[in-house]
Amino acid sequence: MNEFDLLHRLAQTKMPTSLVLSHEIDLARNLKVLGCIRVAIPAPKKGRDNYGEQDPAVVLEVTRRGKQAVETKSADSAAI
Repeated sequence: MNEFDLLHRLAQTKMPTSLVLSHEIDLARNLKVLGCIRVAIPAPKKGRDNYGEQDPAVVLEVTRRGKQAVETKSADSAAI
């Protein structure tokens, strides 16, 4: 799965929604930087018994930029 795959899936999902897999959370960080989604990503835990564990990220919205990216990519794929 890449950023576009996740963005496409999120664009079809009722918001808010949670991401629990670490690779999806990493992709969500990238999409947030690109301005494609609004997402709350908690910091990883730092306790002795749970170091590095990650609480779910909550995607609040696919932004206009994110929706445009999905529409453009879908239109490009349909034209091929």
